[in-house]
Amino acid sequence: MTRTGMFALAMAACQIVAVPSVAQEDSGAESTLSCRYATECYEEEPCTFTLYAHDLTVSETRPGEARLDLETGPARGSVQTLGDGLVVTATDSNAAYQLTRDAAGFARLSVHFAAPLQVITYHGACLAAE
Repeated sequence: MTRTGMFALAMAACQIVAVPSVAQEDSGAESTLSCRYATECYEEEPCTFTLYAHDLTVSETRPGEARLDLETGPARGSVQTLGDGLVVTATDSNAAYQLTRDAAGFARLSVHFAAPLQVITYHGACLAAE
């Protein structure tokens, strides 16, 4: 099965649910998304199949606070809208993270390490947690 086929199969198992990306008032409300990735790309190597996942909590007010709940612990940062999508930037003691999500729920997560200098990119979706 091709990489594209594996990604399509993994994403077909997910029901894409759009989450409103802009709140009209500062209510202090948060949304939790469940992010799942089917493709991992390390530096310039060919991308491979993966089953990486984490939760993402974002404030309903933009710009606002964001938290990625990773296997290594929480990475804290901010969320803002970009067009119809979301952009999250966060850091922890391990790396810097940038997550982008479109209105349909599809997402890319880039994990940037400084020592040694490297980047890993994940392709998947962030869906409303049930």
